[in-house]
Amino acid sequence: MEPQTDDTASFGFGLADLWGLARVHRNLMALVFLGAIVLVMGGTMLITPEYKSTATLHLTMPVGQEVGSTAEAVSDRMLVGRNVYVRTQIEIIKSEKLQQKVFERYGEAGYLPDPRVPSAASLLPHIGAWMRPETELVDVWVIHTDPQRAAALANLIAEVYREYSLDATRDAAQDARTWLEEQIVTYGERIEELDAAIVAYQREHDLPDAVQRVTALGAHLEALKQRLAATRTEATVLASEVEAHERMAKAGVYEELANSMGTPLVGALTNVYAEAMAKGVALAARYGEKHPERVAVQALFERIRDELQAEVERNIEADRATLQVLRATEAELAEDVATANATLLEQQSVRDGYDRMRAEIDRSKHYLTKLSQRKDELDMLARTQLHNARIIELAKPPGGPFRPDLVSSAAFATVLGLLAAIAAALLAEYLDDRLLAPEDIQRHLGVPYLGYIPTLPPEPTTKTPALFTHEYPNSVTTEAVRAVRTMVELGAGGTMPRRLLITSALPREGKTDTSARLAIAFAQANRRVLLIDADLYSPRQHRAFGIPDRDPGMVDLLGGAHIADVVRRTDVPGVDLVTAGSGGVHVKELLGSQRMEEILQEAEQLYDLVLLDTPPVHLTADPAILSRFVGGIVIVVRWQTAPRAVVRHAIGTLKKVGAPIVGVVLNATTGRAFRGNAYYSNRYPYRYGYGQSEDGDDAEDQTAAK
Repeated sequence: MEPQTDDTASFGFGLADLWGLARVHRNLMALVFLGAIVLVMGGTMLITPEYKSTATLHLTMPVGQEVGSTAEAVSDRMLVGRNVYVRTQIEIIKSEKLQQKVFERYGEAGYLPDPRVPSAASLLPHIGAWMRPETELVDVWVIHTDPQRAAALANLIAEVYREYSLDATRDAAQDARTWLEEQIVTYGERIEELDAAIVAYQREHDLPDAVQRVTALGAHLEALKQRLAATRTEATVLASEVEAHERMAKAGVYEELANSMGTPLVGALTNVYAEAMAKGVALAARYGEKHPERVAVQALFERIRDELQAEVERNIEADRATLQVLRATEAELAEDVATANATLLEQQSVRDGYDRMRAEIDRSKHYLTKLSQRKDELDMLARTQLHNARIIELAKPPGGPFRPDLVSSAAFATVLGLLAAIAAALLAEYLDDRLLAPEDIQRHLGVPYLGYIPTLPPEPTTKTPALFTHEYPNSVTTEAVRAVRTMVELGAGGTMPRRLLITSALPREGKTDTSARLAIAFAQANRRVLLIDADLYSPRQHRAFGIPDRDPGMVDLLGGAHIADVVRRTDVPGVDLVTAGSGGVHVKELLGSQRMEEILQEAEQLYDLVLLDTPPVHLTADPAILSRFVGGIVIVVRWQTAPRAVVRHAIGTLKKVGAPIVGVVLNATTGRAFRGNAYYSNRYPYRYGYGQSEDGDDAEDQTAAK
């Protein structure tokens, strides 16, 4: 049978659990908390008081601008560079070179010797500076054990830096002035050179008439281009007509060719030709082809046709001659256009050279004006504001120490104490190897938790502690045992095993009383139960049930006795007992023999349930040997006693041999059993036993050690 686990169980850790942890370890946490406060506050009181004094400077970014820059560009650069400039000045304030001058002035003021400031380098760790956000204000502070010296040093640092800034500004202004003067001279000389060069250029190229020449050449070139375009068009049209006429002449259609020419002579000849043709046709029709008039008209017709053909040929030749003239004229005009265009480009190049020289002179004059303006601005600044650092507020001796800060130290001590107390409680909880709560069973042992059995109250009387649940069937302890009985039945997967083994990891866990109480609980459920005391090393079941001796018993059964000869009747209805007998140490090897199986089979025929009370796992190998004869194993663990590592090892030993572990019973618990966990303390807020007050602690189990 595989061990059953509760997959629905979930144990978190929240504020309520932290409160429960604090209640359990309240003494340790209080000690650690007070110790942390004493340590921090004691150390704070031992610190030598130090005083912080602050002087305030206003650092203005230099109002400089490059020549040719626009006002918008200068403004953007000033906004971007302000923070960088101020941070740079802060580094200068904290530099060793500046502090050397401060140290010298500090000695001249009569403050040396100073144990805190024996040298300029020793001053550096005691000073600092920072820029106020979104401003140009810088606070320079000094920390010293003497408030007067702290203020004096802060004021000296501010004054020395102001003088340094003034000297640096003057040097920069002088350098800028020198550079501007050099640039003004350079640009002046350049302008003079350009003026001389442009005059020579004008003389060389007769520049005053250049504009008129360019205009005239442009107009002439435009006219030539128009004539060239017209000539090309006329030549193209004429060439097309000549080509068409030649094609018609070659085909012999002179009449059509004559009609297309449209000249006066050709037109007259065409008319005569048409009349002669019409007259000849009429005569031929009237008198015939041989008639004298018809012959005369035919001769006239042929003469007119020859003259018409000759005239057409002369017109075609004239058109050819005209086309040649047009082609020649076109070529001449194209050459004239090219010549005029080259001349115009030459004149324009001369004009462009003049314009470039003029533009260079204008640029040089513009830069010269800018340089002169910048020089005037620099002179104005030299007479009005020569430095960028002003002392806004002098440092004053502080009224109280900067550190130690008792309020901050107290707050820090409180937080540290709380964290240390919680850490100590968690560490104590981690180092505590005991099984204190049900979740420890499932979390650390990996087996099901079957339930708890509380300690017995001291008031009621009973024959033996094991019979308490029989004599007080309505007690809380009895109900707890019944709950364990139910969990054993459910933990068996719905099929209750007929053979059940009860054991523990170590002695004094209370397994004897737990075995007896479980036997009574199953008997109260109308089952016939046989309880066998298989602990041959330290048998106690006969005492638990008030039986004076233990013979005969288990040893006799192993030796061959019949079960009916050794069974003892108890005062509990439904529960019979087989005591251990005597001389068990010598026959323990028989526990794993076939005889043991025969004994259990014979017991199953007579009883509904067989319970075996065995020795602890770490004492002997008997539980592991007997595990193969049973259907389930219940392990008893004493609350706040058994180390979980030992119990885990015992469970591992049983698992190695395939033992069917049903679960673990937490024995001898009190009202404190679940107090450390908020979940269980809220679920089980009551106390166990009879006659207990709300705040009283229960007694320990008197028989847990039996």
